[in-house]
Amino acid sequence: MNSSKSLFFIVNESIYFNNNICSIIGCHRSTISFNYLGVLIFSSGRKMQFFQPLADKVKSKLASWKGKCLSMIGHVQIVNSVIFDIMSYNLHIYKWPINLLKEVNKWVRNFIWTNDVLKTGLVTIS
Repeated sequence: MNSSKSLFFIVNESIYFNNNICSIIGCHRSTISFNYLGVLIFSSGRKMQFFQPLADKVKSKLASWKGKCLSMIGHVQIVNSVIFDIMSYNLHIYKWPINLLKEVNKWVRNFIWTNDVLKTGLVTIS
């Protein structure tokens, strides 16, 4: 067992008990909120604070492509292949809060139509 990579979790026990366990097995105590294979593991209900870092990662990816010379099809393709894959990996495990999904959808829509996450634009149809 690699004690530097191992964690243990105890709920509702005394500090003395936790310290004894730490010294006996040589592992660190952790809270039930950690990443495992790129997915956040937590014990409480679905709260916005648990999903916000992943939404910020999607937003930063979209913002980093802002200066790229991509066509409309290029925007759609990059969103389908990168952004939706990031989200679908986590959506298979957790149901996201609807407000956060709407916000990410708005960022994607703005990126496709205006090449900027924060700027909304008029959609022209011929």
